[in-house]
Order: sequence, then structure tokens, then C-alpha cells
Amino acid sequence: MIEKLLIDSHCRIAIILICIELLRLTGHLTKEVEMRYSTLIGILACVVIVLCTALSVGQEVPLELDKESAAELALTYVDSLATYLGQGVVYILNLITGDRVSEELEAPIGYLTFITLVLVLFGLIDFARKIIWIGIIVGWGLLIVRIILDALGA
Repeated sequence: MIEKLLIDSHCRIAIILICIELLRLTGHLTKEVEMRYSTLIGILACVVIVLCTALSVGQEVPLELDKESAAELALTYVDSLATYLGQGVVYILNLITGDRVSEELEAPIGYLTFITLVLVLFGLIDFARKIIWIGIIVGWGLLIVRIILDALGA
């Protein structure tokens, strides 16, 4: 139950951050709001780190980490985070569409959501942001087409 609440909270945070980033990109934010935006990003990053750490308490971790196991742990963490994000977004989409979105879309939606969050959090580099946005727009476009096709039963 707690994990479901955390997933819902992460989805809300992601939606808020995406809206703020879109407002910033279109020039509708003042300098004061941008400062608050930066503070909000820092606070939310700390909250996510604390919550993820709290969820991992009690899990067995090897005492000696070599380079290979550290990389494996990092990739496993990213995969788990993407899975939870995907489950949350699919859950919200199923609430909207009446359980018509396939559970197979959890992984791609999760990874795109993760990449979108990375873009929002590290959106300070203009060149990289433009390149990543192209991938994000194409990815979300393809996912929306797939969701529409699933909803129509095609």
C-alpha cells in the first residue's frame, strides 16, 4: 500500500515538474519563479532520495563492491525506478481509459518517464536538452499512438 502511494506521489511530482519545465521553456516564468523552481527541484530530489533509501532498507547488499557489481546495482536501481514509474503512469492511464492500456507498456512508459524526469532535472544544458527533447517527443508520440490503438481495441 505504501509503495502504491509513493508511486502516485512520484507521478504527481513528475507531472508538476513537466508543467513547470514547459512554462519555463515557453518563457512564462519570471526570475523569481525560476528561483523557486530551482529550490523545488532540490527539495524534490532530496525527498526522492530519502524515499528510495527508505524503501531499500532491509535489502541485502554485498559488503564488498567491485566495479561490475556497482554498475549492476546502479542499472538495477534505474530499472526498478523505471518499472515503478511505468506502473504509476499506466495506473493513471487505466483510471482515465477504463483499463484499456496494456500492462506491456509499463517498461517503455517507465523509461520514457525516467528520461523525461532526467531532462527536467538536468535541463540546464541547452544543446543536450534539444537533442533529448526530440527523443522524448518521438517516444511519447509513439506511445500515445499505441495507447490509442489499445483503447480502440485494434
